[in-house]
Amino acid sequence: MESAKIDEIVKGLQFHHIGVATNDFEKELKAFQMIGYETEGEPFEEVTQGMRGLFLTATEQPRLELIENLPGSSMIDIFLKNKIKMYHFAYIVKDVEETTSKLAKLGARVISQPKKSVGTGRMVSFLLLPNRFMIELIQE
Repeated sequence: MESAKIDEIVKGLQFHHIGVATNDFEKELKAFQMIGYETEGEPFEEVTQGMRGLFLTATEQPRLELIENLPGSSMIDIFLKNKIKMYHFAYIVKDVEETTSKLAKLGARVISQPKKSVGTGRMVSFLLLPNRFMIELIQE
């Protein structure tokens, strides 16, 4: 990989949240409240992705996004089955389409093309890095 291209992409990333897979919002929320987390806004549903989300924040800690399946969905089952709780990092970028394209050219696999998210109200895309770690890009 060309380090100049990577440097250009990295400079444009602003960390936003860690995605946390759960099958029980209430249980998860209680556990995170023990270390200072509180809800940020209301739960939201991404029907096309088959998931429900809720953002959590705490002073001087990263923002978290709890994710659970909507009834009848299996979107996060693979993570739950494999006991992978924290399954993606999300970043704010100036241009989701451009950054998605650049990362794809460097070997990332696009899982979800840019589309509007209910949770953030912004354009988002999802990619798998070559090490199979998922990232989400969120339009600034």
